[in-house]
Amino acid sequence: MTKLLHLLLEEAAARFPERPAVVQGERVGTYAEMDRRANQVAQLLVAEGVQAGDRIGLFIDKSVEAVVGIYGILKAGATYVPLDFRAPSPRLGYIAGDCDLAWLVTTGKKTKQWGELMAAGAPLKNVLTMDGFDAAPPEGVRGFGTNDLERQSEEPVAVEMTADDLAYILYTSGSTGQPKGVMLSHRNGLAFVEWATNELSLTSEDRLSSHAPFHFDL
Repeated sequence: MTKLLHLLLEEAAARFPERPAVVQGERVGTYAEMDRRANQVAQLLVAEGVQAGDRIGLFIDKSVEAVVGIYGILKAGATYVPLDFRAPSPRLGYIAGDCDLAWLVTTGKKTKQWGELMAAGAPLKNVLTMDGFDAAPPEGVRGFGTNDLERQSEEPVAVEMTADDLAYILYTSGSTGQPKGVMLSHRNGLAFVEWATNELSLTSEDRLSSHAPFHFDL
């Protein structure tokens, strides 16, 4: 039985390597491609010092690259923290500080907001741009991009994890005060996946449309 969220992708890549995993407009990412690219993200993160349990901010539009980034973070044994780029900078800065986000998986198109996050309290030290957009990071922050990812091995990294390890942290609206981080383990996430799969009788022939933002807890 699968115990970790990212193993779902690895198992699908082994069984259906050339089938579509994510469709974004005219773009299609197959299971094998998504798994290989996620492995490269994990390889880079681990090589640059990310350790199991580290929190990594996810600051990117919903896209093929965003899904690769999520699985890459999980494969590295880290925890992803989705940030709503439409939210005010003070809120995002507070969340980044609360989670001690030293890393940001993002898009170069949001360069201006990187600096705003830091000004609001985000302790950023590294940014990984997933879209190939050439952008200089803020002063004192290391920048990594698609060229760095392409140099990484496509093999999975060896990281020990359990189902009770944190997979992601989602923040409340903060309507009664400061936003609070809700910690969700791989076991939590898999419980929802397994329920939805059984409740809707999903098969490999079905297609699902994703509407909720990453920071929303279904």
